[in-house]
Amino acid sequence: YLPPIGGDILAVGCVPTGPRTIEFSGYVWHVKQAGEIKVDPGPNYFSESPGNVWVDLGGRLHLKITHNDGKWYCGEVFTDGYLGYGLYEFEVESPIDVLDPYVVFAGFNYSDQGDEIDIEFSRWGDPSSENAQYVVQPWYHSGNRHRFPVSLAGAKSTHQFGWGSNGIKFASYQGGFDESGELIEFWTYDGQDIPSPDLERMRFNLWLFNGRTPSDQQEVEVIVSGFRFTAGGNPTAPTTWGCIKALFR
Repeated sequence: YLPPIGGDILAVGCVPTGPRTIEFSGYVWHVKQAGEIKVDPGPNYFSESPGNVWVDLGGRLHLKITHNDGKWYCGEVFTDGYLGYGLYEFEVESPIDVLDPYVVFAGFNYSDQGDEIDIEFSRWGDPSSENAQYVVQPWYHSGNRHRFPVSLAGAKSTHQFGWGSNGIKFASYQGGFDESGELIEFWTYDGQDIPSPDLERMRFNLWLFNGRTPSDQQEVEVIVSGFRFTAGGNPTAPTTWGCIKALFR
């Protein structure tokens, strides 16, 4: 507590301690904080509160959309450092196939809006839409977005992208890192918008499309149970469509 002004105390002040950080899967992550200002994506309110972003005793990352005093608050984290070319993998332990139509969960690599690689789960406000997509930004360039349906068979799913100078390969699987789960989807991108390593950071976020209230009026939580990065060069294609999990080298 600061002392009251008076006597020898002429003035008091506070110096911000900087963004909150957490440790998850062996990396330091910054927690996005925008105060009471709506920012992209959405736009939405993003809170660094432990009620929106935390790591549990099992080492799992929790992101939560919460409702407080009439406002919906979202969560996002990003790595302290830049990782560059290689294989990015994350394991999710939540039913991301049945999110509310206005909810978006994403794992992605981001430097700016023109240098971004996304794995996103959302119906983008349309309950009849497919619920997942791989994207290389800008999304509106022809061939930069691949949409597909996801129906999970169990609690866990694994998602990955291998990023190299000649292409990006995306894949999603049923099950966790150490399970031989069925391939959900695979897509190769070799277009003109492959990012070069710069100031990109790996990020996870949970937010509301167009800042809209969830249609079911319920708070939402997604658990990311693991993240792995393997440095490397160009990704290589699988020798078969569905039975080899190690798609990249």
